[in-house]
Amino acid sequence: MKGISAAGTGTRKDPKYVPLGVVIDKMNDLFGAESFTESQVREFVQGLVDTLLTYPDLVNQTKVNSKKQFMESQDF
Repeated sequence: MKGISAAGTGTRKDPKYVPLGVVIDKMNDLFGAESFTESQVREFVQGLVDTLLTYPDLVNQTKVNSKKQFMESQDF
């Protein structure tokens, strides 16, 4: 295992990409105590799907990868 060689030598992570768990935790912080109707949940999920469909790379990945591979993608 290689140790630290100098201060500031780490790579910067793209702030656009965060683990899905971080997103879920944030959503739970915002809405965890809320009670939503089935139609509200359906509308939220449909809005999320509609937004994700605007990203051609994600759409292509769903076509060429298994569900497991897609879920592990850094683009998702």
